[in-house]
Amino acid sequence: MKEAKIMRREAINKAKETAETVMVRARTAAGHYIADNPDTPENEAWEEKPKAVVKKKTTKKAKKKS
Repeated sequence: MKEAKIMRREAINKAKETAETVMVRARTAAGHYIADNPDTPENEAWEEKPKAVVKKKTTKKAKKKS
């Protein structure tokens, strides 16, 4: 039972890690896309970046007229 809880917790943590990163196209310093080199096993055209945090907008409450 304890092992099942540990495995479940690890699965949740892994899901959180993947949710916090996004695969985006790799760019040079000038902003141009980087092409993939087919001679290498990894794909250089894509890189993993942290997901942007969206801040909630605050709204002002309307004052009541008395």
